[in-house]
Amino acid sequence: MRRIRLTLIIAGLAAVLLTAAPSVSATGSPVVAIQHATPTAGRDIPKPSECTVEPRSDQEFRALYRDAVTLSSTAASPTTGPVSPTPPPGKPAGDAIVAEINASWREFIACLNAGDLARVFALTSDDKLRRDFVVDIANGATEDMLVPYLLATPTALDPATFVPVMPFPDATMLDDGRVAVVGEGEHGDGEVLIFIKDGDRWIVDDQWDLSPVGTPAP
Repeated sequence: MRRIRLTLIIAGLAAVLLTAAPSVSATGSPVVAIQHATPTAGRDIPKPSECTVEPRSDQEFRALYRDAVTLSSTAASPTTGPVSPTPPPGKPAGDAIVAEINASWREFIACLNAGDLARVFALTSDDKLRRDFVVDIANGATEDMLVPYLLATPTALDPATFVPVMPFPDATMLDDGRVAVVGEGEHGDGEVLIFIKDGDRWIVDDQWDLSPVGTPAP
């Protein structure tokens, strides 16, 4: 199985999607795992044309990077997610919300297939981007390295390597209004994705892996 990996910054998208090993960005920052995938034959493949979200702008990326610089000066150490041994508690989300999450997730994968990072990260929250920028800053990534990379002209993946979508069967509504879903994870031990509502879409707000012994994966 291939592990799809979402790297917030400075990594070749195709290499990120196709690697089966833990990855880091070119500056050394952790890559965030988001879902397993199997070979594409016979799978449901979101087309690049399904990626229609408005892309993030140069101004947005630069503002978030500068926010992260401020966070970097006060943070004890960079982090990309909470420390939690189990998925967060909550109530079952209704079928309508699960359908909305899966629609947003499908578009997210379509944007990956399109190689359009400015749109991929439009489906990621400001808070998530800030936190991941903090990690990249700690590893030496500058504003003028990151922003042009994120805004580069999209180049779609080779159709033979398009990423299939695997819908989430259920979801948990958290007390703060966000929604958690659990995927298989790299070793089948589970990983948590947190979505937050942004207009008419649910976007990725956080993610962490669960370890086989019930503690957070490093």
